[in-house]
Amino acid sequence: MDGPDGSEERKTFEKFSDRFRRIYPGYLLDKKMHVVAGPDQPVINLKQLQAVLKSSDEVLWENSKWMFDGE
Repeated sequence: MDGPDGSEERKTFEKFSDRFRRIYPGYLLDKKMHVVAGPDQPVINLKQLQAVLKSSDEVLWENSKWMFDGE
Protein backbone atom coordinates (compact mmCIF):
# COMPACT_ATOMS: atom_id res chain seq x y z
CA MET A 1 0.00 0.00 0.00
CA ASP A 2 1.27 3.43 -0.82
CA GLY A 3 0.76 6.16 1.70
CA PRO A 4 0.00 9.72 0.70
CA ASP A 5 3.18 10.92 2.35
CA GLY A 6 5.39 8.42 0.45
CA SER A 7 7.52 7.82 3.54
CA GLU A 8 9.76 4.76 3.89
CA GLU A 9 7.66 3.52 6.81
CA ARG A 10 4.51 3.48 4.67
CA LYS A 11 6.29 1.39 2.02
CA THR A 12 6.74 -1.46 4.53
CA PHE A 13 2.98 -1.91 4.97
CA GLU A 14 1.36 -4.79 3.12
CA LYS A 15 -2.16 -6.05 2.70
CA PHE A 16 -3.30 -8.91 4.93
CA SER A 17 -3.86 -11.20 1.95
CA ASP A 18 -0.38 -10.52 0.56
CA ARG A 19 1.25 -11.10 3.94
CA PHE A 20 -0.73 -14.29 4.52
CA ARG A 21 0.34 -15.71 1.13
CA ARG A 22 3.97 -14.78 1.85
CA ILE A 23 4.07 -16.31 5.34
CA TYR A 24 1.86 -19.38 4.66
CA PRO A 25 2.44 -20.52 1.08
CA GLY A 26 0.22 -23.45 0.12
CA TYR A 27 -2.61 -22.45 2.46
CA LEU A 28 -5.80 -20.53 1.67
CA LEU A 29 -8.50 -18.65 3.53
CA ASP A 30 -12.09 -19.76 3.00
CA LYS A 31 -15.16 -17.49 3.05
CA LYS A 32 -15.26 -17.55 6.87
CA MET A 33 -11.52 -16.73 7.06
CA HIS A 34 -10.60 -20.26 8.21
CA VAL A 35 -7.17 -21.47 7.16
CA VAL A 36 -7.42 -24.47 4.84
CA ALA A 37 -4.82 -26.45 2.95
CA GLY A 38 -4.45 -25.63 -0.73
CA PRO A 39 -4.97 -28.28 -3.40
CA ASP A 40 -1.24 -29.05 -3.65
CA GLN A 41 -0.62 -29.03 0.11
CA PRO A 42 -0.29 -32.46 1.75
CA VAL A 43 -2.58 -33.01 4.72
CA ILE A 44 -2.25 -35.41 7.63
CA ASN A 45 -5.04 -37.86 8.31
CA LEU A 46 -5.13 -38.23 12.11
CA LYS A 47 -6.15 -41.90 11.97
CA GLN A 48 -3.22 -42.58 9.65
CA LEU A 49 -0.87 -40.69 11.98
CA GLN A 50 -2.11 -42.68 14.96
CA ALA A 51 -1.55 -45.94 13.06
CA VAL A 52 2.01 -44.88 12.20
CA LEU A 53 2.84 -43.94 15.78
CA LYS A 54 1.48 -47.22 17.15
CA SER A 55 3.07 -49.40 14.48
CA SER A 56 6.49 -51.00 14.43
CA ASP A 57 6.30 -51.58 10.65
CA GLU A 58 9.39 -50.01 9.08
CA VAL A 59 7.83 -49.76 5.60
CA LEU A 60 4.88 -47.81 7.01
CA TRP A 61 7.32 -45.47 8.77
CA GLU A 62 9.33 -44.89 5.57
CA ASN A 63 6.16 -44.07 3.62
CA SER A 64 5.04 -41.62 6.31
CA LYS A 65 8.26 -39.66 6.87
CA TRP A 66 6.85 -36.67 5.01
CA MET A 67 4.52 -36.02 7.97
CA PHE A 68 7.35 -35.12 10.32
CA ASP A 69 9.60 -32.06 10.37
CA GLY A 70 13.20 -32.51 9.41
CA GLU A 71 14.96 -34.91 7.16
